[in-house]
Amino acid sequence: MDNKHADQGYRKLWKTLKDMTWKQRWEHLIYYYGVFALVAIAVIIMGVSLIVDMTSEKPEYLFEGMLVNVGWTDEVEERMTTDLFDLLGGTDPEKQYVLVNHFALKEYSASIIENMYTRVAVGEIDYILVDKFAMDAMAPWGFFTNLNLILSPETMKQWEAYFVYAHDEMTEEIYPIAIDLSKTEFAKQCRYTGDHLYIGFAGNTNRPMKPEDFLQYLMSLFDGE
Repeated sequence: MDNKHADQGYRKLWKTLKDMTWKQRWEHLIYYYGVFALVAIAVIIMGVSLIVDMTSEKPEYLFEGMLVNVGWTDEVEERMTTDLFDLLGGTDPEKQYVLVNHFALKEYSASIIENMYTRVAVGEIDYILVDKFAMDAMAPWGFFTNLNLILSPETMKQWEAYFVYAHDEMTEEIYPIAIDLSKTEFAKQCRYTGDHLYIGFAGNTNRPMKPEDFLQYLMSLFDGE
């Protein structure tokens, strides 16, 4: 088919379709053109999606936390997100965010744990705050990295008395994975079930604020108040 005939064919098709609803257009294309219409439409949709994805600006998450069975006031969250936004050099609050993800795990749920684990595994989560129940449920899944790998010897010594340990049954290694913050001023600003508030770190993000820096910030947040 030459260009002239092709153009005439398109015009005839559009004349047929222009007064139809989208549902009627879809039914007409399928009836007369079958699988070829499906392939063409799929290619068009993929092309449009690719263009939109390439031209749209994706948000940048400067820092991201996960709270499981832990809460705090809106004032605390606003203060923390504002502080961290400034500390991390944020310049555009419309495109850059400090994010806090809240999860409830009141009874063991594999689906919730798998959802949270996926967020951690892909490198989205910087820190994790949990109560005792969540700690016991999440630790066997490997949410928390070995603190020996991410904290300095000085910080390790400072918090040693408050460590929570994991036992690797294959290597028989025992190592710290979280810190009990229950006795801190920060813990007084949080809501959680039981007597313990723990913090752990995924240790697999590439963001500029490291776990040690965040821990120091957290301890200074309500110091002296």
